[in-house]
Amino acid sequence: MTINGNFFTRRFTKNPSAHTLQVMLVKGGYSLNALIKHLVNQKINGLTSEELMKFGKKYGFKISRKDAETIINLLHARGGFDVFQEKERRALLKEIAQKTNAGLSQSMEGLFQRLIKWMGN
Repeated sequence: MTINGNFFTRRFTKNPSAHTLQVMLVKGGYSLNALIKHLVNQKINGLTSEELMKFGKKYGFKISRKDAETIINLLHARGGFDVFQEKERRALLKEIAQKTNAGLSQSMEGLFQRLIKWMGN
């Protein structure tokens, strides 16, 4: 199985009845955690304004269509935002506060912090 040029191998535990499958990234020395981080960033960078509005509703902050579109445009203009890099995240949040409002920037920071906490960083 090949994903983005990286090769995976599958190893079963010694007890086949456990049906435990371990996926290990072999090429490039990446961990499964790094792959998940990549997927999280890919999702964030591919968000639409409608999806962002749904996240707002789900996580309890109000966001207008206009503000959602502004944030999505800021994300896409960066060409590859990494939510796990504090410097990048702070710069984006500063832009969001300037283009929309400080409250929405704080709500976005809360959303980003949820993702980071979920990843265990």
